[in-house]
Amino acid sequence: AVWVFQIGTSLMVAEGSSIIFKDSIGNPDYVYWQVGSTATLAIGVPMVGNILALTSIIVNNGVTVRGRCLARNAEVTLDKSVIILPPVLSFVVKQIVSGISE
Repeated sequence: AVWVFQIGTSLMVAEGSSIIFKDSIGNPDYVYWQVGSTATLAIGVPMVGNILALTSIIVNNGVTVRGRCLARNAEVTLDKSVIILPPVLSFVVKQIVSGISE
């Protein structure tokens, strides 16, 4: 499943909050946060997903983001933060010629 959260203006994830997968099961590559302005992650917040902000993103001290932080019109500010990219999904391509698999 793909999860898309659309926030019309600003997103503020408060200190003491956690945005995580239950039992750590899931792929952050399938979680998107579409933010209409600025996204701010408070000190020490664990966050899962790809943040797509129109204006800017502020990732404070001690925050771990499992995903990506992308801002369109301004900067992404990182303060002693950790960004862990989602695992790369791979697949095998088989060539089939005249119905015979090679």
